Amino acid sequence: MREKLKEILRRLCLSPGVSGFEDEVRKEILNIAKDLNVKAEVNVDNLGNLILTIGSAGPSVAIMAHMDEIGIVVRYIDDNGFLGIDAVGGIDVRTIIGKSVMIYGRETTVHGVICVKPIHLLSEDERKKIPDIRSLFVDIGASNKDEARKLIRIGDVGHIVKTFRELTANKEDIISCGALDDRAGCAALLMAASLIREKDLECKLHLVFTVQEEVGARGSRVAAYNLKPDVAIAVDVTHAVGYPDLQPKDFTDVQLGKGTVIEYGPPINWRLARFLMDLAEEKKIRYQASYLRGRTGTDIDEAQIARSGAIASVISIPLRYMHTPVETVSLSDLEATVNLIVEFVRRFNEEVYKELKPR
Repeated sequence: MREKLKEILRRLCLSPGVSGFEDEVRKEILNIAKDLNVKAEVNVDNLGNLILTIGSAGPSVAIMAHMDEIGIVVRYIDDNGFLGIDAVGGIDVRTIIGKSVMIYGRETTVHGVICVKPIHLLSEDERKKIPDIRSLFVDIGASNKDEARKLIRIGDVGHIVKTFRELTANKEDIISCGALDDRAGCAALLMAASLIREKDLECKLHLVFTVQEEVGARGSRVAAYNLKPDVAIAVDVTHAVGYPDLQPKDFTDVQLGKGTVIEYGPPINWRLARFLMDLAEEKKIRYQASYLRGRTGTDIDEAQIARSGAIASVISIPLRYMHTPVETVSLSDLEATVNLIVEFVRRFNEEVYKELKPR
């Protein structure tokens, strides 16, 4: 499974899919599903969510992972052909200054660099401040506005150039790349889909690859409204600690390489969380528990309150350096996530659903 997951991750991470512009990554997900011989009914809704449905009888469960990634958008072109930009989603400006970017014009992909003032020319105050993203510009090599406008228009989006890396000390397990949030979750859903057969199910399973999560979980709201699932589970990433700048006391004790993460807290149906934990222990799937104080920051925040609501949970993949070009995950954690998804949908039926319902 590990080598397949690595290749799926590589294909997904290197596909463009800034929030609101998920067409290319959606096409790649469908290509991968075909390569894996996934047997499912395929639908794409008006917002762009991709839904793979397996089974038709019993209670319904929607398992969601978001396709979109954070990025930049062109908001202005100055007289000298430099592109003023803004953020799409939660960009960390510290990590993008001086980086190479790809911007997707109507006719072509444009390569550029985010301008950076040399340190020799910075004032003392400038050295201490993190600039606002709206003060940054992209240099695409244009000489003037007209030259730039032949390639790029206001509203075109892009992202930092992504490099898929196996980290040397543990290259069989540790992967780093931009957009692992949440292409890792998408990879888990695809791998799970390849292992699930309709004859093994007593439920109706929707694997939902959502759009626009990074700008407010908009896709999951629409998907859950249309699908009306009895149970909804988001598969997303969470902060892994244990490196010099982030220790367990600062967040929670989730580590890279120690298993999938089952979330707990007010937004989570506690019966479902405990069911997942018990199932993981029964099947000897490595897992970690994490507590969420408020909103989950995932698709579940909207999906669980659509229509009459859904029994909801979050399964997370530990990730270091979230919302940077060097997000980092463990393939062993991803394997554990796949195994938990597969075992849950094989176990989920009318009897389990009744046990999970509030009473």
